[in-house]
Amino acid sequence: VFPDEFHLSTLRTLLATCNQLQPGVRLRQIICSLVERLSQFALNELSSGRSLTVPEAITTNCTQVPPDQDSAPEKQSVPESESNLDSETVLFTLFFDGLCDLIEARIRLSRMGSETQIPSGRHALINLATLHGLPPEDIPAMFASLVYLAMVLYPKQSPSLVDICLKATADSLEQLGISLVAPASPLSKELLNLLHLPLGGSPFHMSTNTGHSGGNALSSAPFEAMGELRTVLGMSGFRRLVTLLDPKTTKCRLACNLLAGTLERDQRQRQAKKVLHTKTAISNGLHEVWSDNSCRLTSEADLDGLFDLISGLLSPSSNMFDDPDEFAEVQSLIAGVLHLIGPLPRTEDPGLCYNLFCKAQTTLAQAGPRIIRFNFPALVFEGLQLIRAYSELEDKQDDWDDAVHKVVSFVHRCITCLVAADAPEIALRLFLQASLVIDRVEFSKRESMTYEFVSQV
Repeated sequence: VFPDEFHLSTLRTLLATCNQLQPGVRLRQIICSLVERLSQFALNELSSGRSLTVPEAITTNCTQVPPDQDSAPEKQSVPESESNLDSETVLFTLFFDGLCDLIEARIRLSRMGSETQIPSGRHALINLATLHGLPPEDIPAMFASLVYLAMVLYPKQSPSLVDICLKATADSLEQLGISLVAPASPLSKELLNLLHLPLGGSPFHMSTNTGHSGGNALSSAPFEAMGELRTVLGMSGFRRLVTLLDPKTTKCRLACNLLAGTLERDQRQRQAKKVLHTKTAISNGLHEVWSDNSCRLTSEADLDGLFDLISGLLSPSSNMFDDPDEFAEVQSLIAGVLHLIGPLPRTEDPGLCYNLFCKAQTTLAQAGPRIIRFNFPALVFEGLQLIRAYSELEDKQDDWDDAVHKVVSFVHRCITCLVAADAPEIALRLFLQASLVIDRVEFSKRESMTYEFVSQV
């Protein structure tokens, strides 16, 4: 009945009114429907070339906690230092502040009730929160609608905005005493839905348990995931929520989806780059874009984040080790991501590439023979590529000879590990391939190292 402009003008009042609802009223349908409607309105305005006009009266003190909330735990606030987010992302800020206030009020009310119950504790708190219209699964569901809003309407600021939502979700679940989410539970499902959004998962639908299904308009909106593996791994909120997932099941599934999405994105980038090269249409600016938006892991922190996420895929206790076909598919994903370690071209920072390869080798070697057989060939080929890169730097690096010898020794260690892991045929081929590459590089120990590789055959 009321136009979208009216809902936008009264948004702060409407969100504040939600705090006055009876405790048993579910917030999810109200919030998700409102986010969907106003997000679509904003998207239509922007796509029509018009700016989104928000009345100044409702933008005042967007990130201030109301006076009666002083006793509540401090909520995440939108950082003012990042591109003046209050003015540029005002719709997100209004929803974020209002949603945090609503969740904090319901949790505080539930905590007061749980203290008087016998027995008290985490389960009593969760049960009371559910009775007060805030079952745990509704928390990530409502923040998911906000994450999607940020990614569709504010793509430039989306990494910081999404991380704020993920951290707020983690804070709220922590206040409910949730430290581990049971697999296949409603909370696990909604948490995975939230975590998949920045990865570019399946189209998002803001559904509720009451049968309402929204998001149809938004799901068809122009949408590009942040996509970069290192961007997602660098989000503290993402890492905090991942620790809540079951390490043997749900976390493994999320890790597989992340690896598959990363490899798919990298392949699309390579194909698009080839097309641009063919048409000779790449300017210096485009070169910078491709470099900045690559999926590559270029620091030890990136690598630590990756191995922390896929730790379940490297553990023999994982359920994925029971099915040989599934195990092979998962390990192929890991091997594929190993090819994304280090900057390109290799000549840009060969020393960093070597350090990252050694770190990956050390971690994977601890996972056992089955992991080694699948993943060490990828490390060997990356080592050989690095040797070729060093051959181009012969007159440009003081410690060139020692650096080449280190990489050759790294390749030798990897192939030797394959022999110990009962993969003699693969090791034989790699020893021969490596000897051909090494023989073409004019370093001091070329002959002795080439002989060593051939003799191992």
